[in-house]
Amino acid sequence: MTGTDRTSLFRSLTIFYLLFVIGSTFSRAVAQISLGFALGIFLIVIITEHHQPLVKSLKWFYVFVGLYIGWLLVAAVFSKDPAHSLYFTRKEWLFVAVPIGVYLFQNEKIRSRVITALAIGVSVVSVYAMIEFYTGTHWLNMEGWNFVPIPVEYVAGTFFRPLEFANYYATAAILILGWVAGGSAQWDRKQKLLIAAATLAMLAAVLTFRRGPTIYMAVGLIIIMIVKRKSWLWYGASVLAAAIIMSAALPEVRTRYTSDMTWDASSAYEGSRLFIWKNSLALIERSPLFGVGNGNFMGEYREQVGPKVKEVYVHGHSHNDIINTAAIGGIPCALFFMAIWWFIFRRIWRGWRDPSFSETDRRLLFVSLVAALVYFLTSLTESSFAHEETHELVVVIWAMGLAPWYNVAVPEGVRTGRQKT
Repeated sequence: MTGTDRTSLFRSLTIFYLLFVIGSTFSRAVAQISLGFALGIFLIVIITEHHQPLVKSLKWFYVFVGLYIGWLLVAAVFSKDPAHSLYFTRKEWLFVAVPIGVYLFQNEKIRSRVITALAIGVSVVSVYAMIEFYTGTHWLNMEGWNFVPIPVEYVAGTFFRPLEFANYYATAAILILGWVAGGSAQWDRKQKLLIAAATLAMLAAVLTFRRGPTIYMAVGLIIIMIVKRKSWLWYGASVLAAAIIMSAALPEVRTRYTSDMTWDASSAYEGSRLFIWKNSLALIERSPLFGVGNGNFMGEYREQVGPKVKEVYVHGHSHNDIINTAAIGGIPCALFFMAIWWFIFRRIWRGWRDPSFSETDRRLLFVSLVAALVYFLTSLTESSFAHEETHELVVVIWAMGLAPWYNVAVPEGVRTGRQKT
């Protein structure tokens, strides 16, 4: 293959990956079609350039992912409705975005372009979300091939549910801010535009009236303020103050932190997290090895809580990724899922603290650290990984955290002396 062909392949792969990132901000269909094209090109790259994605430094990530998906498939076979369960496991193909991202993020220009693409997407949709909030109308609702505006009670952008929208945009905002914070202390025009995009995303998340994402977003912002100190204190303090004032001024938001908090702390309330977790744990106790099978949670939960519980409180997941994974795939599956997160955080933290990594690599590691933490926090009170919209974002974050480790060997227990294998 000629140099021109390699350049064309890389450019095409980059374009479709950027479309995947932008598409994830408003349409999972656009995102996943783009990722499908990117995967096809990436396979050609592997064959023609002899690229090896399964390097030793990332071996255990792929081992844990393989065990996680494998156990889900086995659990599906042993479920009451194997075909239905296997069908619902299809979203796990999104893991392919990780090796593609690791490959592309070796190029420092691509890192910046991905952040820019994400910022463009969230800026446009955040503005739309504000229009949605002030008009009370979802103008881009599609029915067939036509736009049919419908009234909305809560802002959700172009997502199906407000909470997924809030979790995605809260995490995306911190991801963009982390990128700016990890760079130069002097804000140039591009950095200011990125900060503006992140601020819009935070505002859109707050306008959903969802308490959890707002709190986790504040945690991410506070971490940035602590690490970067003076250069971020004024911005962070201003944003936090604005969020507090907005929460106090809007009755719907204020309610989420007062009376709704009391309800959520009660295991007797059928819509509370405690009630959901208690009954989800009962499902795990009934089938600890293989769970109920992916896609079968709602029916099993309906049977568990009984007919007296209203349909609005019969959920399709456990509102906690770890509990949900154990419920649908059994305790071993949940352990493999937790191992994936353990490997990610261990690699990110270790790399960010290692001075032998380049400044640009440590910047990428810092970005992935704060964003992965915010995402993980959202997954403790909502099954973020179970929803394709937020699933699409975390595989990009993971790729960012693993990219600096590609083909790198560091002896166990040693934080310096990084060497290429």
